[in-house]
Amino acid sequence: MKRLVCLFFVPLLAASLAAAQDVERVVILGFDGADAKLVERWMEQGKLPNLSTLRDRGSYAPILPPNPPQTPVSWSSFSTGLDPGETNIFDFLRRKEDTYIPTFAMMTESSRPFLWGERNALFLGPGAAIALGFVVWVVLMLAWARRSVALVAAVVLGVLALYPLYSMADRWVPTQVPDPINNRRGLTMWEAVSNGGGCAEVFRMPATFPPDSFQCGWMLSGLGVPDVRGRVGTPSYYTTDPEFIMDENKFSVEIFELPEFDDSAETEVYGPSTKELFPAREGEKEPRYPKRIDVPMLLARSGEREITVEVGSEKLTLREGEWSRWLEFEFVFNPVVKFKGSSRFYLTSAHPLRMNLLPINFHPADSPVPLTHPKDFAGKLFNRFGFFKTIGWVTDTWSLDQELFGEAAFLGDMYNTVEEDGAMLEAFLDEPESPRLYAQVFEFTDRIGHTFWRLLDPEHPRYDAELAERYGGEMLRAYQKMDEIVGGAMKKLDDRTLLLVVSDHGFGTWRYAVNYNTWLIREGYMTLFGMPSGPKNLEDLFGGGEFFENVDWSRTKAYAMGLGNIYINLRGREPKGIVSPGGEYETLRDEIIEKLEAWVDEETGLHPVHRVYRREDIYRSFDPNAPDLRAANRPPYRVSWQTSLGGAPKRLTESNNKKWSADHCSLDPELVKGILFSSRPIASPEPRIIDVYPTVLEALGLPLPDTPGKNVLASSS
Repeated sequence: MKRLVCLFFVPLLAASLAAAQDVERVVILGFDGADAKLVERWMEQGKLPNLSTLRDRGSYAPILPPNPPQTPVSWSSFSTGLDPGETNIFDFLRRKEDTYIPTFAMMTESSRPFLWGERNALFLGPGAAIALGFVVWVVLMLAWARRSVALVAAVVLGVLALYPLYSMADRWVPTQVPDPINNRRGLTMWEAVSNGGGCAEVFRMPATFPPDSFQCGWMLSGLGVPDVRGRVGTPSYYTTDPEFIMDENKFSVEIFELPEFDDSAETEVYGPSTKELFPAREGEKEPRYPKRIDVPMLLARSGEREITVEVGSEKLTLREGEWSRWLEFEFVFNPVVKFKGSSRFYLTSAHPLRMNLLPINFHPADSPVPLTHPKDFAGKLFNRFGFFKTIGWVTDTWSLDQELFGEAAFLGDMYNTVEEDGAMLEAFLDEPESPRLYAQVFEFTDRIGHTFWRLLDPEHPRYDAELAERYGGEMLRAYQKMDEIVGGAMKKLDDRTLLLVVSDHGFGTWRYAVNYNTWLIREGYMTLFGMPSGPKNLEDLFGGGEFFENVDWSRTKAYAMGLGNIYINLRGREPKGIVSPGGEYETLRDEIIEKLEAWVDEETGLHPVHRVYRREDIYRSFDPNAPDLRAANRPPYRVSWQTSLGGAPKRLTESNNKKWSADHCSLDPELVKGILFSSRPIASPEPRIIDVYPTVLEALGLPLPDTPGKNVLASSS
């Protein structure tokens, strides 16, 4: 009997252990928004040769995103193996506790006292006076002055300097500093690798700001890192065009309308807010600082198609149709507090002036907030590679969608960023001492999907045959760039490396926008005082604007917020809740689900809503502020921007006349699958994004926490 056990079971166990141990390293290349339908079509047409080779040598399958299929939601589940209710990232936006106000889901703005906080001047002023007196005493003593003279002089100067030093400390020294909180929960795969004795390198992974701290490894934060103004991205537009009109500035682009000039014109670059470092004091008659720290800028005409820009110590000439080099901007709060930002200009036209400035990034080598782990890693990257974007939303989609620059400018910005990130990938894969886990996310496949899909869809309201002729191949070109990046990595990796190519979701065309608050009003679930409020923009979200300011909460049972979320105005949870928990709550949810799923758009004859989910149906556990219902659209519909910002336009559905022409955020995950390529065979025909986590840990022989996912690699035993 023992011989039978040895003959049959011991070899099986040894083979299983060998299979777990033959992977020394895992490399993950993430491509945000790479769509399974497009990848499969172009592989079959022979246009993605490297991905086809990876599929043939290993495997490929469409991958199911979480619910909802949004970038921060999906990558958070990828990183931890948990569903969105467990990661606490279930939308781009979430409701602030005990309010009806949305806030940024990935990160909570917070601050901590700097030194002694409000008592800084009380300690620093006298401390500096004592230090000054001591220096004077030492100098006089070294000059052989009498002890009594030296002491009297030191005391007198210290006393005289006390009030000026106190005043300077009171005005110049911050009382607090930003201390943002990453809201994502769960043990990440790089933390698990580090805890298991290995090292990890992670680049631009969404929902990693502030960056994770782990024992052995390096991280460059991704989506979630703000610009210097604390926003997702605030581009600026300078123009002298007298016919310039912007109907709806929903992305809060900073607009500078300048008078026409022959020689030069003075303007400015908007900088960071002062309130994070120097908040207004109670009873203060006049603020110590202006609202923002701006930088003066001089524009001068230097040629028929050129503009010279002078800002700070920087001076350069812009030519039409070209992106500038990187420029540094120094934001000086006072002689003590200052930091740098970096950005690029684009000149569309010199006459009339049409000039763009990308959102200003925190300078990699001079940032007041942590961009990397360890903190000095950003500076080391800068010394090695030069300038790179630090903002999480790295490509300026806002200016294209608002038609402040054209397709060529967008593509130039996008590929500039791809080259910067690609250089890092090549360099780190070439390093002799490889970490056990390397993960890098590229976002260009998502951004071009959002903005160029219209040129693949002749039925889209913004389809333009002339533009399609010129730029209709750019989606394929971007996917071929992805293929090129994968092929370059494949050449650098050996057989002991598991290579995974992953995307977090796919895409669906977006021709019509759904106004859920308008639907709730018409169905009697929401009541307003008077007419619906005007259009909302991101300034209302990030700049302290008002939401739902005309809602009669005493007669409102439900409201929509975020990208397809519906909240019940629940008694005991919402500030003015009227719906009782229990039977009334459940009956109301059932009623909304039935009506939404049966709803037919009278103008198209289509069902905008594919399915409505209860939160307990899609999450194992969840925060009380998780939405009660999630309405999942089907293409060609998506939740409207106004709904996501608390607005209630007049129409139930509206034509999407913007260049942001495809989406995934409010769609059903089954309809927007991503991609999963593996250099090893995949056993599961229907892998999920949450399955990548256990797959990586088990491949590296690491213990697996309690997660709903499973290892999808086929056993080699």
